[in-house]
Amino acid sequence: MALTPTLFTLHPGAADSNATPQVVAYRFSWAGFWLAPFWLFAQRLWFAAVAVTAVAMALGLAVRSGALSGGAGASAWLLVAILVGLEGREWLRRALIRRRAPIAGLAYAYDEADAFASAAFHLGGEDAERAAP
Repeated sequence: MALTPTLFTLHPGAADSNATPQVVAYRFSWAGFWLAPFWLFAQRLWFAAVAVTAVAMALGLAVRSGALSGGAGASAWLLVAILVGLEGREWLRRALIRRRAPIAGLAYAYDEADAFASAAFHLGGEDAERAAP
């Protein structure tokens, strides 16, 4: 739970599907930072997950073969983890839009439950019904 309010985007899912609504925060993803490939796979960001896994394997092989020192490999992985932490939620937002779950509203809230409530309050009839969790 965030200590300060955050801006969230509400993605109610496609009108013709049973997709569960999602809210995506505009903030750093700590799960994406610490568990980058696993978080990306869990969010169904397949291309990014495979790319990060390939980078992790390449860095591991480079360190093991002696092409990179351990410190250089760790520094490179740290940069990849920071990239996923900073951009992961934006990649998720864009993937949801591609999956026909456009942004239906914005909410400024402390957590996801407040964001759902705030966005549903400001949405009109049909969109609010689709956005209900």
